Amino acid sequence: MKPLSYSAYIILDERRAKSDGTYPLKLRVIVNRKSFHIPLKISVLRKHWKADKGMISTSCKTLANVTRENVRLQKIRSKALNVISSLLSEQKLESMSVGEIKAVITGEDAKCNQFFAYCDNLIAELKGAGRIGTAGTHKTLRNSVYGFHMRNKKANIPLQGGQLNGRKKHPLENKDHLIMVDFLLIKITTRWLHEYETWYLGKGNGINGLGVNLRTLRSLINKARGRGDISKTHNPFEDYTIKKEQTKKRAIRESSIQLLQNASPQTEMEQRSKDYFLMSYYLMGANFIDLMYLRKSNINNGRIVYRRQKTRKLYNIKIRPELHELLEKYLSGKETDTDPYILNIVKESIAPNTVYNMIKNERKRYNKAIKRLAHALGIEKEITSYVARHSYATIAKYKGMPTAIISDALGHNNESTTQIYLNSFEHDVLDAWNDKVIG
Repeated sequence: MKPLSYSAYIILDERRAKSDGTYPLKLRVIVNRKSFHIPLKISVLRKHWKADKGMISTSCKTLANVTRENVRLQKIRSKALNVISSLLSEQKLESMSVGEIKAVITGEDAKCNQFFAYCDNLIAELKGAGRIGTAGTHKTLRNSVYGFHMRNKKANIPLQGGQLNGRKKHPLENKDHLIMVDFLLIKITTRWLHEYETWYLGKGNGINGLGVNLRTLRSLINKARGRGDISKTHNPFEDYTIKKEQTKKRAIRESSIQLLQNASPQTEMEQRSKDYFLMSYYLMGANFIDLMYLRKSNINNGRIVYRRQKTRKLYNIKIRPELHELLEKYLSGKETDTDPYILNIVKESIAPNTVYNMIKNERKRYNKAIKRLAHALGIEKEITSYVARHSYATIAKYKGMPTAIISDALGHNNESTTQIYLNSFEHDVLDAWNDKVIG
């Protein structure tokens, strides 16, 4: 295979003169006989351009400092050559399009098609939209991929928000480091995914943690494809299956739900935790974060209508007497209250970041309290905020609800996700059905 050829030089673009008779200077880059131009935001008269030397004539009087401009032009040319040389030595150049090479030289790749920069921009975008939890999963992915990418490299560059040489600095602020440390989104191939999987699991991490990272990465890749930041045909997940591992089932039996319904908590937090658990159960396994964001305005004509925070799926649920009693407890005396939220944790005037941390802290208190309460009731399984959701799904399955309807109730995009929630039937249930079939 012939080695790739490349060159870069300054030209005077004489195709169209500006109104003052000058022509723009441009950097012309040629890689393997394909060329592109980068505007340099400077123009001169034809007579002031020395094409053979790639320099502006000292007789040019329209520029304040011709020598300084000539030095700047040569630095631009040298930097372009160094960038191309780096891409070639890293074996990236051959697979890159002209547009991608241009983006790296100009630094536009930091906004469109380099992984760490793209991830950072997306994290900022998600935070701005108030999607703090999703931003957190992207940050976890970013830092994990950083560890994988740097496993055999040495670079003085921190994780997001880290220290560099004793001072605060964005990890991709330095363009020279960007070329060495960041990498193009198109370098994430099926082979890359397999290598990342081996590295991740080799560090003692679990398959489901790997799955969370890879589903987040797949979402990021699909977003980049949809926005035109990378080719729509680039799909590393087309021939790669994200592994799943059966998790420890979190559901409790209906008899345990009844114990909680009849429980007499000893502390205020235990009472709140009981209310949170049952409210989630009565709302078809609603997520804890969705409970926190429930508004008084979501209650209408005996129904509760809200959108799930994670997926924006719309729910419209009939308020049964059990749920009505719980809601009334928190709404009592609030007729003239300006606070729009039912459970008094989220506040309208607080920044999204702060609200997210408040919800996390409340969930920690909830989990501790519900565990104490369950233990006092003799419920052996460890209960957390997720158990209400899993329990609703599993009890619905026992009662004969089709998986497709359970999936819709939980807001899942497909039934395979729902299957993770569902408990396998107990042996006595299977035995009873087997007796019916055989006998």
